[in-house]
Amino acid sequence: MYRPSRSSSVGADVWQSFEENFGKRHEVFHWIYRTSRNWRVVVDLLPGMRRHLRSITEGAREGHNYSEDYSVLFREMFCVAAKDLADATHQPLQSVGVLYEEMLITGQSPCGASLISKLDPEIGRRQRGRGKVLFLVNNVDKVEAARLATFGFRFTAPTNVHDVLSRAMQVAKEDVVKVVSTMATYTPEREALLPPGVYLGAFAVQSDGMGGYDILVQQSESSKLPAHSLGINAITPAHFRFLQIYHGKTAGDLTTVLRDELREAAAGAGLPETFSKQFNDALAHLLLQLKDPIFNNAVLDANPQYLPTAMSEEDPSRPGTGTAAQLIVFKTVAPAHFTVTSQNLMFTPLQFYSTQQRSYPGCPEHQVHARRVHREFSGKKPVPRATRARSRSRSGRIWKSAALKSSSFPALDRLRAGAPSSRSPSMSSEKNLVVDDPFSSAGIMVSQTVTVNVASPADVTELKDLGPSVNVTKVDDSADNFTWCEALFKGLLPDTK
Repeated sequence: MYRPSRSSSVGADVWQSFEENFGKRHEVFHWIYRTSRNWRVVVDLLPGMRRHLRSITEGAREGHNYSEDYSVLFREMFCVAAKDLADATHQPLQSVGVLYEEMLITGQSPCGASLISKLDPEIGRRQRGRGKVLFLVNNVDKVEAARLATFGFRFTAPTNVHDVLSRAMQVAKEDVVKVVSTMATYTPEREALLPPGVYLGAFAVQSDGMGGYDILVQQSESSKLPAHSLGINAITPAHFRFLQIYHGKTAGDLTTVLRDELREAAAGAGLPETFSKQFNDALAHLLLQLKDPIFNNAVLDANPQYLPTAMSEEDPSRPGTGTAAQLIVFKTVAPAHFTVTSQNLMFTPLQFYSTQQRSYPGCPEHQVHARRVHREFSGKKPVPRATRARSRSRSGRIWKSAALKSSSFPALDRLRAGAPSSRSPSMSSEKNLVVDDPFSSAGIMVSQTVTVNVASPADVTELKDLGPSVNVTKVDDSADNFTWCEALFKGLLPDTK
């Protein structure tokens, strides 16, 4: 392995840090996670991001503070740092890697802090470290490894760098070993993708105690639920009739009092008797994987969920065409005090899991994210120098700007001293001093869906007096669609926002 790095911090006197809850529950983490899986979204926006950050930095060095949403600055810094890292490794941004879902908190004492508190900021948010390390992961072949070697990079066994990384980041060695070993087997190209077929799975959610919910996932592949194959290629009408018989029944009942009825039910639905055994075996394997009797209370949802699939072992990153992965789930709400006993399972934030379902290769939601990113960042402008000069010459004068969401980022309260004027350049004597839009070279993205309903009049009189009426409804094409897991969650807890 090799580990080039770049920092997204410009200076302690300029940038403020996020709250300690920055991690998999944070919407900015979701944003950079999705962006790193579709880097081309920001390629054309990077020059403007650099100029915007530079203008803020220069203003801060001159002693001026501006009202800026730090989430915007952080995302710009992340993208710029990733581009610098790509340049340092002589490769395009699209090849630099994707964001790994875990991070390390540096500056901790090597002793006394548990691994989970460092890897999960939601649990260890009270433990303050000196920084957080985000990882970009990229699996390279021999050709790419040889190319990197020509630029002076060397690959070595992970065991050779554990001590170096532990000392450099002031993190316990066992924590570094854990993170590096999991990244070595990380396969982002398979994220949320299943081989075609039908699976029996568990959809278990639990309150996180902070107003949100966690979902039970596989430890090794957190984008996937615990599941076991039913051994069939697709659900036929006969299979659906069989499943509908036991819709709403618990897993415990199906493995005990109803077990003997399954064979007759399969025959009655027009299925071979062997299917009842396949269903029994899959359910038994699933309960064995869950390893806790509370899952006996999970109820069967007979409606199949359609998941993205990988085409083949040769091309695992390409979503399936004409194939499908169908998931039949037993769903339940785990008690708040419940702790997972299986070492192969864990709870992860439901919102982050939904983000993963929008981030797999070829996902249509990439286009939605692209439109949203372009609309947000293509309008960002650097702080005009004329405004900075004016603020120096007129003490006490503050130019109003968009309100800062300080409740989300309280560390930014000190940045709220002032902001550039919102007056139109054409109405000011400074119109010729305002800098051009830094994103003007980013191109134009035009995307708008308009639904037009034309209502014909009932009679000639109505036509003469009123004419036709037209309803124009603008559809927000930058809003994410519901994922299958969000729809399931809404069905399980309909009163939850």
